[in-house]
Parts: sequence; C-alpha cells; structure tokens
Amino acid sequence: MHMEELISGVETAQRDKEVFLAMKKGSESLKEIRQELSLENVENLMNESADAVESQNRISEMLAGNFDAEEEEAMNRELDSMMGEAGVTMEQLELPSVPSKEPTLLEQKGVGEAEEEEEEEEPLPPPAEAVPG
Repeated sequence: MHMEELISGVETAQRDKEVFLAMKKGSESLKEIRQELSLENVENLMNESADAVESQNRISEMLAGNFDAEEEEAMNRELDSMMGEAGVTMEQLELPSVPSKEPTLLEQKGVGEAEEEEEEEEPLPPPAEAVPG
C-alpha cells in the first residue's frame, strides 16, 4: 500500500465516522421529538383546540345576541336574580340618556386641509363630567 492510499483511506474513514455520528445524533433527536409528539399528545392537543374554538364560538354568539326566546328568558331571570341579591332595581340604575336626534355630519374638508389643521390644533381638554359606568 502506498502512503497516499493509506492517508486517503484514513480521511475517508474519518468522514464516514463523522457521518455515522451525525446520523446517530439525528436519530436520537428524532426519537426524543417523537416521544413528545406521541399520537395521544397530538389527539389531546387537537381536542383541546377544538374545545377552545367551540367555547370561543359560543362566547361570540352570546356577545352578538343571537339568542332564542328561551335563552333570553333564562338570562333575564338570572339578571333579575343577581339584581335582587345586590338589592338594586331597574329604576335605581343611573343610565345615560339615549340621544333623541340623529347625528349630523360635519362639512367634509379636502384631504390636504384636514391634515394641515390637525397639525395646528391643540388637544381637547377632558370632559367636565364622566359618564357613570
């Protein structure tokens, strides 16, 4: 065997060893990942996600006010019960008044004019009285 062939053989063996060790490390990493991503864990996650989406949809429907008469009656009974426990009647609530006129639009200005005036205007002072909430 010539010296060059020997050196070439050693270099090839070292590369083969590096490839082998890299593949071994990759295989071990893949095993660890698969343990974390077991079929059971994925199914649980999918079920939890579906439950969360269903819950969010129900909340959205409730906030949108899409109730049938039975649900609305049940909510009114619950509200009456809660108000009774708190000792509050509808007459005692201080609610803001509803506007009696339709809002009117202010004159529209050109885009350039509005931008210029916005730069010159100072901020408005806070309102004199706060709306009860």
